[in-house]
Amino acid sequence: MKTPAAHKAIKVIVATIAAVVLLGIGGAIGRFQTDADIEPVAATAPATVTVTKTATPPPATTITAPAPPPVTVTYTPPTPTGFGDGIYAVGSDIQPGRYKTEGADRCYFARLKDDSGSFESIIANNNLSGPGSVTVKKGEFFEVKGDCTWVKA
Repeated sequence: MKTPAAHKAIKVIVATIAAVVLLGIGGAIGRFQTDADIEPVAATAPATVTVTKTATPPPATTITAPAPPPVTVTYTPPTPTGFGDGIYAVGSDIQPGRYKTEGADRCYFARLKDDSGSFESIIANNNLSGPGSVTVKKGEFFEVKGDCTWVKA
């Protein structure tokens, strides 16, 4: 029978021999292998990763622009071109005041207290054959007949 110490020594010797044999076989295999002996391994695509994140909007931008310059509108009433034949209410159709005409061959005017057409409503009248003027008051009527044009003086 063998003693435990001898038993232990045998185990160490067997383990050492086994390690040398394995290393020798591994070295021999590695020495005889070439790049041609190595098979390429297909690369695997990386796994798809989905990341979900709530987007935060960018901060609001305020743009301040100067106000446009004020617009000035000037109204110039048209120059009166005058008026001819008709009966005009002074104060609504025409303004009170003095009117003039260059006259014409036929030029009749009348200041009237009303527009009834009666002879009694005539305040003043005239047939002009040349330039003339007349002053009418608010509330009167001004009648014009003929080829003359009257303008505010």
